[in-house]
Amino acid sequence: MVREALTIIEQNYLRILNTNEITKILNITECTLSREFNKCHLPGPKKY
Repeated sequence: MVREALTIIEQNYLRILNTNEITKILNITECTLSREFNKCHLPGPKKY
């Protein structure tokens, strides 16, 4: 899931306005996305 989120961020960097857009694509909540980034010892998705 983190890999998919990072790919979405990389491919759509200039068009993404917030993490809500990423979570809609992945069909998860913002809390889940943040938790998954945290599990991988990465900065939160908002920092990317």
